[in-house]
Amino acid sequence: MRFGISLCVLLLAGQFGLAQPKPTPPPEPKLEPKGKTLTDEQILKDAGFKTDPASLVEFFRKRTLADDERAKVQQLIKDLGAPVFRTRELASKDLVSRGPVVLEMLRDAMRNEALEIAKRAEICVKRIQEKDVAIDVPLAAVRLIGKQRPKETVETLLAYLPFADNDYIADEARSILSHMALAEGKAHPALVKGLADSLPVRRAAAGEVLARVGAKEQKDDVRKLLVDKDSYVRLRVAIALAMTGDREAPPVVIAAIPDLSV
Repeated sequence: MRFGISLCVLLLAGQFGLAQPKPTPPPEPKLEPKGKTLTDEQILKDAGFKTDPASLVEFFRKRTLADDERAKVQQLIKDLGAPVFRTRELASKDLVSRGPVVLEMLRDAMRNEALEIAKRAEICVKRIQEKDVAIDVPLAAVRLIGKQRPKETVETLLAYLPFADNDYIADEARSILSHMALAEGKAHPALVKGLADSLPVRRAAAGEVLARVGAKEQKDDVRKLLVDKDSYVRLRVAIALAMTGDREAPPVVIAAIPDLSV
């Protein structure tokens, strides 16, 4: 009975505007002002690096494995699965001491069928990353070298691409290469040479960039990459050519997809 009376009172109060006033909402919390976004120069300086053109070139050279060192690193990775424990330990120590330049090859080794090699490669990657700079440092360096454009920029970034820490950095580097690909209608010699580089990432970048900018003298050499032995190269170059209206490129894109990782 009491419930029925109370309900009636509430309904009548609401009908005639006699309902209790709504509680005053609490004041909105004051937001602290956001910190200033650091410039690329400041990011590098805070990490202990100089920002002049020569220092930027040196930054990337130290993160690029020389071609004549690849065989040595491959042997060290093979030694990760050696039957002698001391050999495995020394190989691990040597690889970690080489730093970020061996990360690309170690990541490939993590997919090795030999479990000992794969596991040790994974451990090496973690140890190197623990000692390495923050991920925003290489990205800031790429953007900054793209602004300053020292004369070695194209050679430096093309050589560095296989060792880029992630796709964002690689894409930024490729964008800079595109802006510097042509000089007075002529393709940069480093990109022309890159079309036949031994590393797929460099071949793909050179072909993609020259296709983007419409380098006429290299058109035939770029199109040869549509039948490259590496599916990654075929895909990158085919996409770039397709964007220029090349009718033979889309089927290459479709055919390359099943061979790629997710």
